[in-house]
Amino acid sequence: FAATRDFWIDINNEDIDIVERNQRGLSQGAYTPGRLSPRFEEPLHRFYNMLADHMTGTRRIPNGDESDKVPSYGEGTNPHPWTKETRKS
Repeated sequence: FAATRDFWIDINNEDIDIVERNQRGLSQGAYTPGRLSPRFEEPLHRFYNMLADHMTGTRRIPNGDESDKVPSYGEGTNPHPWTKETRKS
């Protein structure tokens, strides 16, 4: 039990640190929250769809993206590269 508890505490502390740093970064204004990123947040989008389906009485599990059709992290061209002008808009 002690090893499991220690592991849980370590992971939880890491998560707390990551969330706090993320929140500080978001509060700096360099990022404008918006839609989910299709490249990076597809599983979260599927989960939200499952919740919406459940609330409306639809019973289904939405299909995920086919792995060969979704660019991996760091692949391809960024369609919205950051510039100083981008931040002002």
